[in-house]
Amino acid sequence: MFKENFIKKLSEKIKTKNPKEAASILGSLAGDGSVIKRKEYELVSCLMYVNKNFKLIQNFKRNMLLIAKESPSVYHHNNAVILQWRPLWGKVFVNLGATAGNKNINGLNFPKWIWKNKDSQKEYIRSLFDDEGSVGYYCISLSLSILESKTDNLKTFLCNIEKCLKNFEIICGKIKITKRYKTQLGNFIEFRLSITNRTSIKSFYKNIGFLYNEKFNKLKKIFESYKYKERIPILVTRNNIIKLLCQGDMTRYELASALNKHVDLINRQLYLFERKNIILKKGRKYIYPGKSFITQPILWGFKNE
Repeated sequence: MFKENFIKKLSEKIKTKNPKEAASILGSLAGDGSVIKRKEYELVSCLMYVNKNFKLIQNFKRNMLLIAKESPSVYHHNNAVILQWRPLWGKVFVNLGATAGNKNINGLNFPKWIWKNKDSQKEYIRSLFDDEGSVGYYCISLSLSILESKTDNLKTFLCNIEKCLKNFEIICGKIKITKRYKTQLGNFIEFRLSITNRTSIKSFYKNIGFLYNEKFNKLKKIFESYKYKERIPILVTRNNIIKLLCQGDMTRYELASALNKHVDLINRQLYLFERKNIILKKGRKYIYPGKSFITQPILWGFKNE
């Protein structure tokens, strides 16, 4: 229907003139967008984006308007807005790196051309996390599902996302399987990529962020809690435990309350002290038999515990 040379020239023009907008659209297509036939009887695939969030819909529409210079067809279904552009733009964005057809079955493609431009990487990641990411209790995660036979494809895609994040000094944890489920199309596996490191969450907030208001507010709340909360080294906590036990025998709950720490953290340190015969346990209380307070905890025999 469309000549391949025309599609390639148009794609190269977009990479040169609107790289950030194109990267943002590709990130959204990897999330809640698609290049797919809306109805079974249609002969060609259209470019579509579906979302309930007004801000994300407006951002996608604005980026497409800058590139395509045309307005979409708009539909509504179950409180969601569906934007649809003609098949030409579906072909163009598949050429730019979008996946044609069902992403959960065909897999996800990572557009390699965005490696050349850091701003494009930022837009791609932010759009993808806006659609498929989530912000939990001191954690940012990205969850994606794939047909069981295509797991290698999704692992490769997530590894590329991980490398992309490293360019912004954001370190991710291991890619984990979080769910297995079965549908009429086959067996599916859900993978999760998580960011839990304190410094990485700060970098994500400052360098990437979210357009999705609810996610942004959650991330801001985490950032503010890190901003004012000084992290106390574990050696200082061990020092303080011995100081308190020098003053008198105490239970783990009394120590946790006095130091304003979680009881599990205190319990772990007491276990290590007891194993090294530095303190003794009598009933529920802990006793420090030493005559005086030791000022250098490293002399207690701890290495990396």
